Amino acid sequence: MLAAPWPLAAAEADGWSRLTSANFTLLSNADPAAAAGVAVGLERFRAAFASLAPELELRSPVPMKIFVFRDAAAYAPYKTAADGEGARILGQFLSHPDAAYITLDGGAAAVDALTLIHHEFVHHVMRASLPRVPLWLHEGLAEYYSTFGTDGRFAYLGEPVARHLAWLERHQELGLEEVLAESAGHRSGRQERGHGPLQQAGRFYAVSWALTHYLLSGDEGRLAGMAELLVRLHDGEDGVAAFAAAFEQSPRELERELRRYLLAGGLAPAALPLGRLGVVESVGVEPAPPAEVLVELGGLLAHAGRTEAAEAHLRRALDLQPELARAYAWLGHIRAREGRQPEAEALFARALELGAGDALSFVLYGRHLLAVAETASEPEERRRTATAARTVLAVATELAPDFAEARALLGYAQLLEGGDPAAGLAEMTAARERLPGRMDLAFHQLQLHLRLGESDRARGLLEGVLEPLADPELTVQAREAIERSALLLEANQALRQGRVERALELIDHAIAVTSDDGLRDAMEDRRRDLERRSGGR
Repeated sequence: MLAAPWPLAAAEADGWSRLTSANFTLLSNADPAAAAGVAVGLERFRAAFASLAPELELRSPVPMKIFVFRDAAAYAPYKTAADGEGARILGQFLSHPDAAYITLDGGAAAVDALTLIHHEFVHHVMRASLPRVPLWLHEGLAEYYSTFGTDGRFAYLGEPVARHLAWLERHQELGLEEVLAESAGHRSGRQERGHGPLQQAGRFYAVSWALTHYLLSGDEGRLAGMAELLVRLHDGEDGVAAFAAAFEQSPRELERELRRYLLAGGLAPAALPLGRLGVVESVGVEPAPPAEVLVELGGLLAHAGRTEAAEAHLRRALDLQPELARAYAWLGHIRAREGRQPEAEALFARALELGAGDALSFVLYGRHLLAVAETASEPEERRRTATAARTVLAVATELAPDFAEARALLGYAQLLEGGDPAAGLAEMTAARERLPGRMDLAFHQLQLHLRLGESDRARGLLEGVLEPLADPELTVQAREAIERSALLLEANQALRQGRVERALELIDHAIAVTSDDGLRDAMEDRRRDLERRSGGR
């Protein structure tokens, strides 16, 4: 049975529902009518946000898992952070490569909880779909859409945000050029500022929000320019150049217009007739089996790093339904993170035996096998484990072809011993089409190009994607990979010509440009082996 802090027995007695709308699935132990209202609200919000640039695919790149809890007491055990003094967490958004989680206190005022969810949903989609969006627009759009609401006839966008208005009223100088320059100094593909919307204050946020409000609600001409800006950014244009082309104005000229807009007052929200959104508002409601609820909550807790609570849920699920494949897969994931590999292997084997159709179970096991292969000390063990990972992940991609993370992992697996770089490149390219904001995937794609001898394409990824968007550390690794690949290619040519001394010199240069300790050690081992086999220098 579950420990006292995890009162799922009561939740089972009260009953959970599974609610299904056109684009979302919710699990809830709140009143079904209230939970259905959340589903409809999210469908309306999704449609309103997508209407910003209909030609682009602005949606979550991973499954959305949504939990609506009955009240604060039912929600409390599943928060990833404690309530602060005088402040209660009403909703949270947790993003992971496998899924995005939304959790809500169904007994709270919906507008308070959903403001944060709307804000974080925009960030989540923009980071994944439009990594070149500058930081001012990231924050401006997140704040503009955070206040989304409806009244039964209209959807309202861009309700005034009091803290931003207060800052703007206290300051005469907007400093739009400085805000745009500050934004350009950050890589928008990453989450630069780890503050929730309630803590965001100051010039950068206020001016970013005001500019976005003007461009979206100021006049229809500006709205068309905003759509063009997003398309240009999606197509890879530099943020400054895209801004100038979309609005045909300098920041200084635009600031004068923005100041007049603010002085005119009002900042009225935009009103969209709900009928124009084209939302299918029907929501299916059915009882959710308690074991399924426990497994899904266990997955949430496991991704949040709360393994003890996660295991309690998963064990209870198996008490109720002993042949639940995903429960075994999550337990295998937990054991693997604890370093208890034999137990993890046994649990994953049971999961795959029971759940031949569950893609997530195969992904969890494949990710575990990749971690084992990466740390294996013997080449044969690395090859065997990498081969097993490729087999498992290939099943995951067959079961769920649109599961981008599965395809990304399979592509990466082809970089390991015995892999097929051409097959890996196909998988990684497909994954990046759905996850263009994932710079780790761009880096692995670059490595696959290098394995295929496509140095020009690798350099194109470095210069066109990684240098403008990725973390500096990842960019350094990419530069090193290109330089190292060229040196090792020349070394191999020297060996084929019998020029061992020259080959060893080139390998020394390749080692010197490698900052990764593990990779450098492996290269030094191979160099010593070559020197030994050649009879010394």
